[in-house]
Amino acid sequence: MKTPLRILRAVVEAIDHARPPLTKRACARRDRIIANATTMIARFTLLGVTMSGIAAALGIGAGSIRRFFPDIFCIVADIIERDLRNISDALAAVPPDAENRPLLLAQAYWRVTRDNVGAFTEAHRITVRDRQFLPEDLREKLERSRLALGDIIAPGRGHKILAMLDTEEYEPQDLEALFPALPRQAAPQTAKPKPVTAPPQVMTATKRAIADMALPVLGPTAPAAIPTLRPTPPHRAPPPLPAMRADVRERLVSLAAIEAAAEAIAPARPPP
Repeated sequence: MKTPLRILRAVVEAIDHARPPLTKRACARRDRIIANATTMIARFTLLGVTMSGIAAALGIGAGSIRRFFPDIFCIVADIIERDLRNISDALAAVPPDAENRPLLLAQAYWRVTRDNVGAFTEAHRITVRDRQFLPEDLREKLERSRLALGDIIAPGRGHKILAMLDTEEYEPQDLEALFPALPRQAAPQTAKPKPVTAPPQVMTATKRAIADMALPVLGPTAPAAIPTLRPTPPHRAPPPLPAMRADVRERLVSLAAIEAAAEAIAPARPPP
């Protein structure tokens, strides 16, 4: 089996440390190749572009491209590395002590990977779509770097957050739902605290939930608002009766004694 040229060149570059660095002119030529190849591969995919096709489109020989890139896979790997480097720089710009940092990191990722109309940039389109076609030796290295960026946004869930962020239909407002804003820490209060009241939307939802539970029981004609019961007034003892006069009491006692004596001396009446 023939060893790919990119592997042979990597072995030589690891051994030959005396190789001179690229000049400014060579770096500019390399950047021109990458810029044009990015546009062509983003439009026609990796499987629809060849080294000779890129060289013909640029008006140069294929040997001029192979001076920098042994094959088409190395061009795609370089494009993806630049895209991941731009994402890393955008994430590094978010302050480490920022409030609700996960949301800010996700927004920074979204901004650097989208263009003015909200679609993927050409480089990120290649990262999302064409990295699966790379050989294993190139794909594994790039995939580790990509997942490391995802773990910065959501530690331990990098692959899940990237699966959502790398969906072109995802909108910026979806990020706020994915990363809800964290409440700010309240400052210490020196004055008497005010009673805590629920916000209007919570009160509305509570009333709606109570009404929904009451309708099945009360029937369709039940009132929307549940009336409150009036508190029962406290029990009051009856007022005391006025004291009876002493002369009236003595008179009643005398009348009772006279009636009793009269009944005792009266002859018994025969039954009718």
